[in-house]
Amino acid sequence: MIRPKNPHEWLEFELGQGHETGGGRAAHARAEEPDRIINVNACVADRSHIERGVLNKMLPSFFFAPFGALAAMIAIPAGALGALSLTSCILGFFSTGWAFGLRMRLDHARRGTGLEKARAEALAAFHSALLDNAPQGVVVSLGDEQRYFGNGRMLFELLMESPDAPIVVQAMDRLAKDGTLFTLSAPVPGGILALRGAPIGKHTALYISELARDEGNDARMLDQLPVAVAAFDASRKLTRYNKAYARLWDLPESWLDAHPGLGEILNHLREKRLIPEQRNFAQWRTSRIAATPAPGQAIEETWHLPSGRSIRLVTRSHWDGGVFILCEDISEKLKLESSLNLLTQVQKATLDTLDEGVAIFGTDGRLVLYNALFAKMWRLTESDLTDQPHLAKIAQLCSRRIGHDGIWSVVASGVSAASPERSGEWSKAKCADGRIISLALSRLPNGATMASFADLTDLEKFQQPPPQSVGPIALKYHQSA
Repeated sequence: MIRPKNPHEWLEFELGQGHETGGGRAAHARAEEPDRIINVNACVADRSHIERGVLNKMLPSFFFAPFGALAAMIAIPAGALGALSLTSCILGFFSTGWAFGLRMRLDHARRGTGLEKARAEALAAFHSALLDNAPQGVVVSLGDEQRYFGNGRMLFELLMESPDAPIVVQAMDRLAKDGTLFTLSAPVPGGILALRGAPIGKHTALYISELARDEGNDARMLDQLPVAVAAFDASRKLTRYNKAYARLWDLPESWLDAHPGLGEILNHLREKRLIPEQRNFAQWRTSRIAATPAPGQAIEETWHLPSGRSIRLVTRSHWDGGVFILCEDISEKLKLESSLNLLTQVQKATLDTLDEGVAIFGTDGRLVLYNALFAKMWRLTESDLTDQPHLAKIAQLCSRRIGHDGIWSVVASGVSAASPERSGEWSKAKCADGRIISLALSRLPNGATMASFADLTDLEKFQQPPPQSVGPIALKYHQSA
């Protein structure tokens, strides 16, 4: 190929060639992905070579042009001008060579450093990808920080739920302190984890894998559970189930033994009207199949079927990407709760018709039932009496808003006393705010204690002679025969 002799034409020619060469190498780097880093550095080296070639070819014109102009303006002897030009050329040549030498060494160092770094990153990415596709996991402790490889994060979080987690933590501490190797196993939901601890340089590593399980033993254990259980793998294919699951959904065991997918099971249940009515069944089915709770957590929901039954479902994740689904028929439980709530509402409505403040405390000292007059008498709000507060908390609230008078100490003694079974004789006491209160305590058949309070302040005002001051509270308990 013929190259131009003029320096400016040569510069344009070489830059064009360099651009073409760089583009071709970039295309080659994209086509050959494993050699991408090396080809890119080669392109940089070629470009540096071109730039140095351009500068070297332009040096004669660069150094001689100023002296020619100077000779044209002033009269300088030819010999002196030649000597000066030669000296300047020699100095410029050595200076340029020294500068280019430094630049070449710098470029070489940069290429070497970048290449080694790229190789290290590529190797780390290869190892990470290799471990990510493995069922095992590795946890590397870097001081206060932990780095996870493969399924290390999921398996380690699952390990922390095991009852043997404290033993594993102690073994890891000994490994970090004195390098003591260990091999352990830890039971977790869905299997047993095999653990091995070993040092890696100045750091420690925990290798976690799942031991093989006895499928027959798993099936026998599942069949003994009172709730329906089904296990699905990462692709949502049925892998295990118990007989309670087949009975609950009325599914043939021969069909379940063929390992149908979760989507197929939902389609089958829809045909038998054993799922809640859905406006968009396809979208709902897709969301159900994709539902995967975080490790250590669960997704709970209740299906109210068209037949009137209510099914509670709990979905938990497995370390390999699968899920466990527990199903329980809670129809009877909901009926009992509804009946109990209705009975409680009836009892409360009955107590509200009384002219006395009534509170019923269970054997554990918690408030079971009360009427509106009780809350008004002791200046208690509805929020104060929610969630069945303990008698001690109620006494504290009353003392804070009315004052301490000892009445609630007597109530506490009556609730915690083993006898008498019934104390129905009325007694009077003076509250901290000046009111006269009558109190009666009665033991109910279920062991609860009913406390009745009546405000006798107005009645005492009409008594003759004038009412005497009432001292500290004194109550008499009468044990019935």
